Amino acid sequence: MRVTQSGSEVTLHISDLREEFGSNPVGTLSSDGDFHFGPGVVIVDPDPAIPGNEINAQGTFDGTFSGTTMDIDFDFTALTCHAVGTIVGQR
Repeated sequence: MRVTQSGSEVTLHISDLREEFGSNPVGTLSSDGDFHFGPGVVIVDPDPAIPGNEINAQGTFDGTFSGTTMDIDFDFTALTCHAVGTIVGQR
């Protein structure tokens, strides 16, 4: 997953992971590496070949960036589906 920063604003490029993610969460990054997005919306497109079937997933991303590592917890709900997990990465 690609992460970019502009000032205190950070974008998690989750659309790089799967084409079904139609948008990328944007949040804030504090000086000590704490990241927060949400509550907010990520657009999910279950079948990108079919226009107009996108849905909004509501939720949060919270975590830390430290040195070359990131650790982000997520909690999202789309319609009746609820997803909770952790993204761990290293650059």
